[in-house]
Amino acid sequence: MLLIGGVFYLNHFTGGVALLTIGGLSLAIHSFLRAFTPIHEEPNWELVYPELALGHEEEDAAAVVTKKNMNHETGK
Repeated sequence: MLLIGGVFYLNHFTGGVALLTIGGLSLAIHSFLRAFTPIHEEPNWELVYPELALGHEEEDAAAVVTKKNMNHETGK
């Protein structure tokens, strides 16, 4: 509604100011109500990417990469 009102206003069509007002108010109400919605929970990425469960230890991460490369080369 806000964008349509802007186009109407720029082209000097009738009702442009009314559309801008309605669009701006609806955007303000929508933004106000979205502030009170619950925060989205992050999925457990360790279920999708098991190598994330290893943490930040370089030796373990290098072992996982090496094992994946070996499996890929042998076709397993």
